[in-house]
Amino acid sequence: MEMVIIKRALMFVGLLAGASSDLAFVAAADSADRSLAGLMDRAWSATWSRFYVPKTNLFYDYLSSYETGRELAHLPIADRMTRNVTPENDYDSLRADGARDTRGISRMWNVKGHEAARLPMIYAAAWDATGKQEYFDLYRKYLTPAVQQSFVVEEWQPTYALLQMQASLELLKSFEREPALKKQMGEIMAMISRRSAARALRADGSASKLDLTMTCSDWRSGEGLSPQGKYRPVWHNVRESGEAANGNRSAIHVEKSPAS
Repeated sequence: MEMVIIKRALMFVGLLAGASSDLAFVAAADSADRSLAGLMDRAWSATWSRFYVPKTNLFYDYLSSYETGRELAHLPIADRMTRNVTPENDYDSLRADGARDTRGISRMWNVKGHEAARLPMIYAAAWDATGKQEYFDLYRKYLTPAVQQSFVVEEWQPTYALLQMQASLELLKSFEREPALKKQMGEIMAMISRRSAARALRADGSASKLDLTMTCSDWRSGEGLSPQGKYRPVWHNVRESGEAANGNRSAIHVEKSPAS
């Protein structure tokens, strides 16, 4: 039953994602192929063949090409960075309406230490996926100053920010061939790991004092996640435990092509 539900969901995913290609199996002339079971099986097959990338063991909801080996040949996120993250925009990636975020959270450069590695990480990922020299040059342009900035992270920064750092640096470190720079990234990751471990221990100590079975009330008619609400400490403890544990994890570094 569980597999049938999954297949049914994937059928609709397939229909929405690519009706113009051979995913348009609903037009099949053979009545047997148009049975519900047949449609599910074809959607299941299309999902694995079209959206699953063995290199990363992930499913992707954005594919720029159905040509084998070029599924991620064009990455709109990286192009958004090159288009918007400029001195004229104060390095803001901009909102969908073209305006800057009033809180400053979409700024990608000249930022706090925990955010500095995001921009070179995006370009590095784009270069790895597409092989485009443009992305490589931008990745290397921002990398060294980003690493230097990453050494300074305020103690009050939330744990999700530390986890964000680890994710960015993990990818950048896996690409790096300059020993000194690779060593610096490892030192930063170790620093963040120790900080995350301490937070994980604090969260574990607090857990026994909370009712972790409590559910959140409807935010439209109740407290929701209000800082003054009873559920807020429970929500924070569960989130803190998971984020701190992940921030403390030992990264598995896969060696990539040399940066040249």
